[in-house]
Amino acid sequence: MRFGSSSDELLDKFNEFMNEVYGISIAKYPKKGEIHFSELVKTSKEIGQDLYNYMTKAEGCWIVPFEYLDKESARMFLKCFMSGDGSIGLYRSRGKKNPVLRVRFISINRKGLEEIAMLLRDYFKINSTIHILEWKGFELYLISQDGKIRYIKKIGSFKKNHMQTIDKVLKGGERD
Repeated sequence: MRFGSSSDELLDKFNEFMNEVYGISIAKYPKKGEIHFSELVKTSKEIGQDLYNYMTKAEGCWIVPFEYLDKESARMFLKCFMSGDGSIGLYRSRGKKNPVLRVRFISINRKGLEEIAMLLRDYFKINSTIHILEWKGFELYLISQDGKIRYIKKIGSFKKNHMQTIDKVLKGGERD
């Protein structure tokens, strides 16, 4: 099993969870030919079985493990997913004086994003919508400003630049 990311925060969090769940610590290795990309590598039958249970046969597809998620673990699932395949940022928009806060998840797995939308709605009362991207992937946007603020307050991200944006917004920085 390999888990790769250009985010040191996410690699460290993944290692922490692997230790907590499976009792193993994983070494970090830089990946040849890719700048700012490292991967954690480890294997075991238990990890393999869990991956088999929560991945579909198609590459890049996954499912949300609803049966293991209470509100706190749903929060952690979303926070980890956001840290790897999400975006929290302030963006200039035509006709707007201040930058607009955007919170979104990105994946090639539409079904998985639909399940994330269910988590957001059912556990946190946050509504979202899914759009097709030009490169055939999908993005799940949080719709309302209230939902975006609720997300960054209650869930957040481990990613450093996401946390900087969250701090700016929550301290009364620019947002529309």
